[in-house]
Amino acid sequence: EVLLDQTGIYIVYYQVTDMSGNIAEASTILEVYDVLAPVITIKKETILSYGDIFNWRDFFTVTDNDDPYPYVYIDESNVDYDLLGMYELTIYATDKNGLVSQMLFYLSIIDQEKPIIIFRSQPLPIPVFSNESDINFLSYILSVYDNYSDLSIEDVTCTHDIEFDILGSYHVYFTLVDQSGNIGEYTLIVTVIDNEMPVINILIPLVFDVYDTKPFLIDYIDYFDNYTPYNLLTLKMIESVNMDKIGLYPFVIEVTDKSSNKAILRTYIQIVDRVSPQINQLNDIMITDFSW
Repeated sequence: EVLLDQTGIYIVYYQVTDMSGNIAEASTILEVYDVLAPVITIKKETILSYGDIFNWRDFFTVTDNDDPYPYVYIDESNVDYDLLGMYELTIYATDKNGLVSQMLFYLSIIDQEKPIIIFRSQPLPIPVFSNESDINFLSYILSVYDNYSDLSIEDVTCTHDIEFDILGSYHVYFTLVDQSGNIGEYTLIVTVIDNEMPVINILIPLVFDVYDTKPFLIDYIDYFDNYTPYNLLTLKMIESVNMDKIGLYPFVIEVTDKSSNKAILRTYIQIVDRVSPQINQLNDIMITDFSW
C-alpha cells in the first residue's frame, strides 16, 4: 500500500491478464518524498523583558507537512541578554528529511519593571511649626532598587501636601524614574504632631505671711503652650497650705495641652513671720535707788 502522506520507498506490483487467462506480472519502485521545508510563523512582536528567558515558542510556531517535531535552532550569538537593545537573530527549522527553512528577526530587550522604594517601617512625625527646609524627606527611605538601572536615594523626588502649622496626617509623594522611563510612584503618610510641653512660670515668689488670708495661687503663676490656646489648657494645682503655721509646703502645678503633653512644676509655698515683736509699757517705771 502506497501512503502518499508519508515519505518512503514503495514497491508497486502490476499484473495483466488477457482473454485467454495468460498473466503477466511486473514490479517497480515508487518513491514518495518531501519537497516542502518547515513553515516558520511569527505569533507576536519579538520583545523580551529584561531578565526573562527567551523561549522561541513564545513568539513562533513551526510546522511541517511531514515531520510533527521539526528541529529548531536559534542563532543568538549576537545577543547580550544583560544589555538592553535590539539584536538580530536567525531561527532555523529542519525536518526529518533535511529540509531547512530560516527566518531573520530582531529581538528587542527592554526594561518594563518600575523601580522600587523601600521605606523605613516607622517614619518619624514632624513637630508642628517645623520649617520645611529643615526636613529631609529622603530620610524616610531605607533603600531603592531597580532591576537594571543603577539608582540611589538621591534620584528620588518628592512632593507633599503638609501644612506645618496644623496638626494632622498628610501625604508625601515619592517618585523614582529609571533610565528606561519606568516610573515608581509611592505615597507615605506622615503626621504633624505637637510634642512640646506647656511652659509654667512663677510670677511672684510664693512667700506669704502667717495668718494672712489664703491667696489665689493662680494669680501667682503663668502658663502657656506652643500650640494649644490658653483656654483649652488643663490646669491642676496640688497643695495643702496651713496659713496659721510657719513652714514650707509642697506645691505641684500640672498643665496639660490637647496633645496630652504634660508639664509639671514642683516648688514650695513658704509661710513666714515678718512682723517684729512689740513691747508695750503697762505702767510708769520709777527708779528710786541710785546706789547701783
